[in-house]
Amino acid sequence: MPSSSITNTSSTQALDAARRGLRVARVLYFLVFAAVGVIFPYLNVYYRSIGLSGTQIGLIGSLSPLVAMIAAPLWGMVSDRLGLVRLLLVVASAGSMMAVFGLSCVQAFLWLLLLTVAYSFFSNPIMPLLDSTTLMLLGECRERYGQQRLWGSIGFVITSWAFGRVLERAGLRWLFPGYIVLMAGVMIAALWLPDRRTRLSSPLRKGVARLVRQRVWLLFSASLIVLGIANSGMHSFLNIYIKESGGSEGLIGIVWGVSALTEVPVMFLAAPLIARIGTRRTLAIAYALYGVRWLLYGIMPRPQWAVPISLLHGVTFGALWVAGVGYADALAPDELKATAQGMFSATFFSVSGVIGTLVGGILFDWIGPAAMFQVYAVLAIIALALFWWGTQERLAPTRPGSEGGAAAV
Repeated sequence: MPSSSITNTSSTQALDAARRGLRVARVLYFLVFAAVGVIFPYLNVYYRSIGLSGTQIGLIGSLSPLVAMIAAPLWGMVSDRLGLVRLLLVVASAGSMMAVFGLSCVQAFLWLLLLTVAYSFFSNPIMPLLDSTTLMLLGECRERYGQQRLWGSIGFVITSWAFGRVLERAGLRWLFPGYIVLMAGVMIAALWLPDRRTRLSSPLRKGVARLVRQRVWLLFSASLIVLGIANSGMHSFLNIYIKESGGSEGLIGIVWGVSALTEVPVMFLAAPLIARIGTRRTLAIAYALYGVRWLLYGIMPRPQWAVPISLLHGVTFGALWVAGVGYADALAPDELKATAQGMFSATFFSVSGVIGTLVGGILFDWIGPAAMFQVYAVLAIIALALFWWGTQERLAPTRPGSEGGAAAV
């Protein structure tokens, strides 16, 4: 057989394998976020229902990102070193299921803390591992990441919306078996995902050190920490705020269902949006609208107002995540893609969450949720200033269509 025919056959097989992998990735995004939609909107409401204070809930919330701050980059480094994404996702899914089962069986505060450590260690690396694998499968079409990730938003919409009604009738304890069933699906689907094959061109620690010493990475990370402090407080206490203002579990489900639904068009249109206005401006818009969103939560007169305010979620979190994943990927060398995604995720959700959830619990108890959200609006403006300062240092283009490498500005 001529060498050209062999090359063409090989390319076709690789393309078919990538397409199959992307189909599996869409299923995984759907199932992972469907599971999150079951547990995330209601877990702190459940904690409140068994008698925990705002400060105790904040302490639990701050412990989770403290563990994730180490776990997500650590699992990413293992993935970059060994390329065993399938095995890592199966282990992470199984560990998450066991930890959540444990949470359903105890009410003592100390046991809740310990099981939260286990849950965070296993659950937080799942998204960075999936994101880095998806970007690898997309190859030169990485701008289409949003079209993959939107399946997660669809899964979240379905379960957060529908499960609120189930919990109103059956009770909050049903959130635990719902999560476990969906994560079992994740564990099975992960077996069909291709592993990443990586070759490290330099020692891993040297690559990480080179990445974090970049000025643009440092200021981007600082902005994510400030923004994430407020974001983690919103995640921990918005649902309690709605509930204690007279809202129901059903209203909470609607709020987060509408929020996730707004991600779908943003993520679908992310590629042409970023191509038109640039990653830098896309991220800046997301930061600014986070400030608007939190200010509106801080002045809303009734809990039902949270539904229209949640329409901003798509252009806050949706735009931030799609652009941020691309930003981190462009900054990282080829052998550190999973590590960079773990660091990006850990910075926004974990490093900031260590401070944000605990401080949020204290603010919730001391000044009340309305004033707390007004403080968060100010933090969003500070985060925007840090981010914009960092992107003043432009980088040389790394590939056609990018706007200056990692900064992609």
